[in-house]
Amino acid sequence: MMKAFSCLLLLACLLAPAGLFAANNDTAAPITITLQKYKNDGYSILGPVQYLEKTKDSIVFYRHPPITYTRLRIIKPIGVPTSIKRGDVVYVLSKRGNVVLIRIKKKEIKDA
Repeated sequence: MMKAFSCLLLLACLLAPAGLFAANNDTAAPITITLQKYKNDGYSILGPVQYLEKTKDSIVFYRHPPITYTRLRIIKPIGVPTSIKRGDVVYVLSKRGNVVLIRIKKKEIKDA
């Protein structure tokens, strides 16, 4: 009886697809999904860059030219509005004056 059970268990393991036992590592990070969504909508992507300051009509970044905007949104990678401070790392998405800054953590830089 024990031999039959062992044989059935071994056979089930051999015939079962490997995907059932493997971890699901092919899911994309939220930053990757968000960047792809905006890229598909026609936004150009700059980043990651370090945010320095915001003036009345432009945003200044470290070692990059300022970007002018008419409408500005600041979000997290999951799409939730957030705030930003000097030195934060962001992705800049721009399209015809609409600018979206996606604030990211330093560890998310290598994920995207």
